[in-house]
Amino acid sequence: MSATFLFLQCPRIGVECSGANGEACAHDLANLLGTVPVLRFDLAWRVMCPETIDNEGADIPSGNPRTQMNLLHQWLRQTLQSQATSATNIIALIPALKPAAEEWIRINVSFYASAVVMHPVDNHSRGSMLAEEWARFKEHKPTRWQDWWLPPLVRPWADKPMAALQNAQKRTEGADFTYLTGLLGSDRLAIQTYHIQPYKQGNRFHSHSDVDECYFILKGQGTLRVGSRSIPIGEGDFIPKPGGSGSAMEFTAGREGLTVVDIESWRRFDQTDVVRYPDHRETYLRGPGLNVACADKALFEGSEITASYDKHYVRRADGTKSHVKRGSKDFLDHG
Repeated sequence: MSATFLFLQCPRIGVECSGANGEACAHDLANLLGTVPVLRFDLAWRVMCPETIDNEGADIPSGNPRTQMNLLHQWLRQTLQSQATSATNIIALIPALKPAAEEWIRINVSFYASAVVMHPVDNHSRGSMLAEEWARFKEHKPTRWQDWWLPPLVRPWADKPMAALQNAQKRTEGADFTYLTGLLGSDRLAIQTYHIQPYKQGNRFHSHSDVDECYFILKGQGTLRVGSRSIPIGEGDFIPKPGGSGSAMEFTAGREGLTVVDIESWRRFDQTDVVRYPDHRETYLRGPGLNVACADKALFEGSEITASYDKHYVRRADGTKSHVKRGSKDFLDHG
């Protein structure tokens, strides 16, 4: 972790940084410092999260970062992993940012850097001027360079919530959720915290096929439903739920409510996973090229496919087979 990130921030929204002299400044500064090619966070944001950009700046999407900003997060991780270990100075162009987006990018970049600094650029900025100011900044003299490094700390229960966490919240009838995933710097670890209201439930009764999950009861008491059993739980309890076990779980809070830390371990966030919801009698299949669900009554044993692999038939919604000749009118009608 020896790299220094030098961010150049454009003041205008609606155009790329090149419209504010940022691109020319960045390349001039890169040549003067002998750095790797300039990283274009401004263009990545416009391509991967265009709906979050308005006249006030770029933002991060609301909701669960694992699903709402996975593409931008993956680009960031892959870019930092490839550049931060081999370069001394890394120059990057960023758009004007709202507080949540600024906090997100500062924390995630700080994982990979010994120093993170930012300098605003405008039509009067020049690469040579930025280089001179950078030299003075390293001597601890006053310049327009700002220290942007942030420690790897996430405080979901602080009196004043972190800006990035305010964008990563969800409220249901029974619970308040906060997603920490966007500030963890990981594409394998998904963490959320939630407070369940007295005598209410949190997430659905569910199981995963390929995601390991565990829960830590931070505060309160309640009931853990596991299959057909109900088990008393309380502060300090740690509850594992391995993927592929078929073990479905659900929490019900006691009279003082229940605060839970929910941790999921993924191979990667776009991996295939089958989620079963027994109470709802439905199954959700997600993954690359896969985002479908079906009623449980439509499911049948996979061995039926291999046993009938060389036969011609159409599967009905109720699971039965209609034997028709391939290419016939009946076959086409069934399709």
